[in-house]
Amino acid sequence: MSIDKLAAATAQSPPLKDIMRRKMQRARLEAWQNAVEPMVAACRSRRGLAADVVRELEAQTGCWWARQEVHCWLHPEPRRRVQPTVGAWMLLRRAYEAVEARHKAADIKA
Repeated sequence: MSIDKLAAATAQSPPLKDIMRRKMQRARLEAWQNAVEPMVAACRSRRGLAADVVRELEAQTGCWWARQEVHCWLHPEPRRRVQPTVGAWMLLRRAYEAVEARHKAADIKA
């Protein structure tokens, strides 16, 4: 292989920095999918749980949250699931845990 062909081949391949960035994004997305799976399973098994989580988010933060946005985060299909920012993920998790605690307390009383 001539030097010109080698230079042309390496010029066409993506830089190592881009490859590493894509690997890191893939790893973060995989970690997000694993962390959110119990929430998704609970929302699929209990009707209205996602709406309760949205109401709890609004109560905790005092601002409006779109139900569609939360549904995108908790979408049943992993390929279509959207990863929120870290702050939104922490708020979502806190709201979900509060709703779950309330539902468990109601189940115990009943």
